[in-house]
Amino acid sequence: MVVAGDSVPVPAGVRKLSVPDDVAGFARALYATLREADAVADVIFAVPPPESGLGLAVRDRLQRAARR
Repeated sequence: MVVAGDSVPVPAGVRKLSVPDDVAGFARALYATLREADAVADVIFAVPPPESGLGLAVRDRLQRAARR
């Protein structure tokens, strides 16, 4: 399972949960998307947003979720 922006391609056969490409949209969709992914997958890969502004907060949240 991959959580990634709408424009991020994934290999054939890999399930993707899309989030908006813009960082604000990614942040808004993050919790619901992670809950959805957690319900159906044992392993979740996330393509994080850029390391600036709100992207730093989203990356922090993804790192915290990865520690669980």
